[in-house]
Amino acid sequence: MTNQRLVKTNTVKKLKNFWRTSQEAYNDACYLCGVSKFDIDVAASRENKLCTYYIDENQNALSFESWFADDCVGLNAVWCNPPFDQKTQFLDKAYEQISKSNSSKLICMMIPYEPATKWWRNHVHDKASIVYVPDGRYCFRHPETGELMGDVNFASCFVIFSGFKGPTTYHHFNRGCAAHAELEKAS
Repeated sequence: MTNQRLVKTNTVKKLKNFWRTSQEAYNDACYLCGVSKFDIDVAASRENKLCTYYIDENQNALSFESWFADDCVGLNAVWCNPPFDQKTQFLDKAYEQISKSNSSKLICMMIPYEPATKWWRNHVHDKASIVYVPDGRYCFRHPETGELMGDVNFASCFVIFSGFKGPTTYHHFNRGCAAHAELEKAS
């Protein structure tokens, strides 16, 4: 038994897998991963994609041989905010993808932060390279209205899969770090 509960959602079932990532969360993930932008969003739709290239539900990223393969463009950095009820399948696929790729590739996933759960121990711990833990909760955008919602009932984190082999390291950071870095650069 753990002292942490599994995330329960009050969102109606038809919408729970389609909450959109806020721009602040995406910008922070880019900053923490050292990229100006991710090359492909592997769990997106035309309405909520954050990258020029994306894989939607009908294309099914879980069935792709490689998230990095494209005949026209080099894809090195993958973004994924997986559907709420498919997070473990996407975590397994990310681990498989990074295990088959060269060390310059990375995958950043935004998932609920639940390190005391069995699914976390089985799919994140000692498989991911880094887990970035923010100082609070990010807002998400409503899947139908696009409105920024502030009543998120769980903490999120960024789980990074890279060529680094070793125990998973955990780093805490302040939300808005990308905007703060831009302000420092400008002054």
